[in-house]
Amino acid sequence: MASSSENNTLANLRQQFDSLPARSKYMLMFLLVLIAVTWMGGLWWWTSSTLSAQAGQLTSQQNNLLMYQNKQLEYIQATQLITQAEERLAQLGRQNPSSYIEQRVTQHDVRDALRGIERMGTEKQGNIQETRYRVSLERAPLAPTTEFLFDIENSGFLGTESVTIRTNFVQGERLLSVTLDLIAYDLVRED
Repeated sequence: MASSSENNTLANLRQQFDSLPARSKYMLMFLLVLIAVTWMGGLWWWTSSTLSAQAGQLTSQQNNLLMYQNKQLEYIQATQLITQAEERLAQLGRQNPSSYIEQRVTQHDVRDALRGIERMGTEKQGNIQETRYRVSLERAPLAPTTEFLFDIENSGFLGTESVTIRTNFVQGERLLSVTLDLIAYDLVRED
């Protein structure tokens, strides 16, 4: 039934098309081609813009993934550095910073210039304990003082927070007055 109805409709359309004048046939064909081209252009534009948007999202997600991978790598490297630093601190053992500083002052011949080692306070940063010290040297000779400072800085468990140096000339010799703020690092031991 449906087939004969379709055939009737197609035959009817063909008969009407054939009855049109040539100019009207061309205009109808032009109109149908214009509709088809417009529809295809719209479909192409919609597909292109959808694909471009998805490509932009994909690029953004790839950049995010790359950023997260880089952050993960940085985290792994930072964790390794922390582990190495903790192992190094554990190898140094529990050294008394005050006695260590006094030993270095004596070793570098600036014991007479030492005016004091003052403990300023302690705080915890995770499993690292930071103890602050202030070391004061007055009228210390230049060369031994710089060797002392170099030795302290390379101790492995002491870090320099700040240094104040004043220079004095006494009888043509350069003497230093040094205020050294140090941080002593130690692992927090859980007993």
